[in-house]
Amino acid sequence: MASQEQDRPEPTTPPSEHPGAAAGGSLPTPPGGGHTPPGPPPPPDAGTAPPAPPPPPGSGPPPPPGGPAPLPQTPPGGAGGPSFGPSSGWPSPPPPGADGGRYGPPPPELDAAAALTGRVLPLRPLAINDVLDGAFTALRATFVVAALVVVVVHGPYQLLSSLALSQLLPDLLDPTLFDPFSEELPDTDLLVQWTTWGGVLSIIGLLVGVITSAAVVAAVLQRDRGEVARVGSVLAASASRSGATIGASVLTVLAAGVAFVVLAAVIVPLAVLVPPLGVIAGLSSVAVLTVVVIAVSSLVIPVAMVEGRGAWTTFMRTLWIVRHRFARVLGVTLLAGLVVLLVTGAISTALGLLSLLAGPFSWVVDGFNGTLVAVVSTPVSAYVALLIYLDARVRLEGLDLTVRARELGPS
Repeated sequence: MASQEQDRPEPTTPPSEHPGAAAGGSLPTPPGGGHTPPGPPPPPDAGTAPPAPPPPPGSGPPPPPGGPAPLPQTPPGGAGGPSFGPSSGWPSPPPPGADGGRYGPPPPELDAAAALTGRVLPLRPLAINDVLDGAFTALRATFVVAALVVVVVHGPYQLLSSLALSQLLPDLLDPTLFDPFSEELPDTDLLVQWTTWGGVLSIIGLLVGVITSAAVVAAVLQRDRGEVARVGSVLAASASRSGATIGASVLTVLAAGVAFVVLAAVIVPLAVLVPPLGVIAGLSSVAVLTVVVIAVSSLVIPVAMVEGRGAWTTFMRTLWIVRHRFARVLGVTLLAGLVVLLVTGAISTALGLLSLLAGPFSWVVDGFNGTLVAVVSTPVSAYVALLIYLDARVRLEGLDLTVRARELGPS
């Protein structure tokens, strides 16, 4: 009995009632040498708000009282701020014209191609048959306006040139003038007259052809944009761009003349020193240079009418496009020219036979013949050149994507 009472542990005194707690002494160690388990948390005071719940996972710390702190202002190029350039690894934005395209795409405010819709002119990469089919489709869509433009502008030139050659200057048509087998020397005065009148008629024909082709291109551009193409509106559009179209065409002719002179200066001595090789090289060089001139001159009108630039920039832009798409431009142009020649050849032959029966009024038939041939050849050639140009811009610059993005509007 005494041993049981001796083994019974003493009751533990609460910390608040323990004598040592009041005196600042240490608390007694409970049996087993462990720590005293913590008691329940004290109840919150009446004036203290409960703690806020923890933020959801993935969220940052709450902003300090008074709103978020302002971002630090770092001067451009200062430490700690984002920088661009080789030192930071971020590419610098290219400066204007860094792609070497001084004669690349025109500004949007000048580029009439950005306003196209594809109703008449196909805006996609085109095969050769697509170009020819698109040209005749455009001709059907604008035939009345195009034919009237050709008659109004090209018709008087054809009649006057036929009258001058057949009635006023009949000697210029003498077939023996340039006869290589003739034993007599050609008449010098007659040769000068032929050169003078031929040059004058050629210059007038160049101007008339440029104005007519530009008006025809303006007609199909207006038609594709959904506008009503009229003779007055297309002629006004052609007149507004006459400086660029005529200037670029003249630059093309001058460049071709300089190239032929340089070529002759190289080939003629070679032909004298080595006749067979010189003749072959001369003919080949002349043929290549001729097709280059054809390729460049065919695109001058569409570039000038669509891009709205000056004469020099139009000329250089045309060279830029031809240089990047030379084989295609040349091939399609020659093929389209062959098709036009076959179509108009039949018309010209039939009316030529009628001219032999017209007697003194043969010049009227010849003028009508030239005008009728131009009604077909001028629009088809102009539309083929326009489609070649648009195809080049689609393949080189993504013109079709630009037009589609404009249609969709800002996103």
